[in-house]
Amino acid sequence: MNLKPFIDQLDLGIDETYRGDCPVCQGKNTFTATRSVGGIIFNCYKNSCEISGKSARSITLEDITALRSSKTIEAMLFFMSRTIGLVPTPSLTRG
Repeated sequence: MNLKPFIDQLDLGIDETYRGDCPVCQGKNTFTATRSVGGIIFNCYKNSCEISGKSARSITLEDITALRSSKTIEAMLFFMSRTIGLVPTPSLTRG
């Protein structure tokens, strides 16, 4: 089953999690999807369901703006280091 349309309609912001019924096995409240910088990780916790994975997601200007004022600035630095080769210095990652 292609979960992309289902995951796309969740419209999760960074660090937001959805929990609800699984779109594959219809398990009640067994499906979670969590958005992080660069993607959405999803999983069904029902023992008989094997749905899990990651859906790639580009970071948007709105994501960067939200990250600038949130506690997840370290997540943004990590994302940047992994995708464009920036390596944050220790002085940038310490409060």
